[in-house]
Amino acid sequence: KYPGTPRGGREQWYHFLAVLMFTIPSISNPNFTAFAFIGALVLFVLVEAIRLARLYPVYTDLSNFLNRYLDSREDGPLIVSHIYLLLGCAAPVILSRMPVLPEGYETAGRIGLSLSGMISLGIGDSFASIVGISFGRRLFPPIPGTKKSFEGMLAGFLSMTIFGTLSTYLGVQMIQSKGPTCIPIGLYKCVRMHFVPALLSAVLEVTTDQLDNLFLPLFYYTLILYTIYRDLVEA
Repeated sequence: KYPGTPRGGREQWYHFLAVLMFTIPSISNPNFTAFAFIGALVLFVLVEAIRLARLYPVYTDLSNFLNRYLDSREDGPLIVSHIYLLLGCAAPVILSRMPVLPEGYETAGRIGLSLSGMISLGIGDSFASIVGISFGRRLFPPIPGTKKSFEGMLAGFLSMTIFGTLSTYLGVQMIQSKGPTCIPIGLYKCVRMHFVPALLSAVLEVTTDQLDNLFLPLFYYTLILYTIYRDLVEA
């Protein structure tokens, strides 16, 4: 519980907690992390099923706890924002094991793909919300009734670019220190990998009023993959 903290502020704490918990395991041991994510998702769905079935004696406590974090955009009996948050972090880690990446991007590209959820939700969405609420003055007009600002979008873009670049670069250095199989990558290439995905994801976040815990990480993931193969074609 965070007395006196708005619901949105509590949500950002959970986003930051996801970054702290999942970033290093997603880099150092992505296969086990993907397996753990699948187990956690099964558990979350089971808990929601118990809540929907109104099973005594846990139904009341579960409902009271989850209702504190109910997103205003959710409609219907299901409470899914926490499941979507976990799925948004998990899906890129699971999917990153699948594509065959070009030479020079085998390690860095897979790290960037794996961290798409943590970058877009845990960092970008959180900083956009915090800065937008605290310092937002220039509101965006496309979505009536929302209070998303240019300052929030800029904070989301910069935070995603910086965190994505540093986490990818340092992740490669960490893996490289464990053995010679890792191909090193320059800081400039890491910036190129994250700059456009961060910019377009920040624009998407500020121009939509949908529940973005799921589609924003997949959007960022797709843009990272596109950027990697675009660089391969240009080279």
